[in-house]
Amino acid sequence: MSRVIRRISTESERLDILREIKRRRPDIEVIVASPNATVHSAVQAMKNGADEYVAKPFSLRELKLLLESVGAHLKHKVENRRFSERIKSDKGFGKIIGRAPEMDTLYRIIGKAAQSAHPVLILGESGTGKEMVAHAIHHSGCRDHRNERRKVLPPIAQPALAGGRGQDPPYGTD
Repeated sequence: MSRVIRRISTESERLDILREIKRRRPDIEVIVASPNATVHSAVQAMKNGADEYVAKPFSLRELKLLLESVGAHLKHKVENRRFSERIKSDKGFGKIIGRAPEMDTLYRIIGKAAQSAHPVLILGESGTGKEMVAHAIHHSGCRDHRNERRKVLPPIAQPALAGGRGQDPPYGTD
């Protein structure tokens, strides 16, 4: 449910209402519009839970961009929630199964890596499931490039890198 609050007279009153909204509904997205916007008031609003801050008067273009930003943020939150629910299922994560607290930690790490567009380096002893983790990350990502996930994930054997020197620790790990 969306609500618009208008005609709040003071900045402190605006912050009090913002805090109360976030106390009652911490998951709600809040855009603060202020007629006397300053850097200090924007920082205070963000510290108290505002998701966006805009100075009045604002154009329809600015409002549209704000709403698109909030909509994208909401979409991301929903995707993350669904992803977390999928991780917590009794089936495990992909081909990885297990309900121990250590496995829940692993599932959270896989979930974070799957959401990222950055490359991931997976290290571990032989036989610990590095390739299974790589496949879980690769096939669970929520990236927009759906064709990227359909590509085959080639396994890379570390000893094959750099003429067998892949066993050496990476530079700067001392």
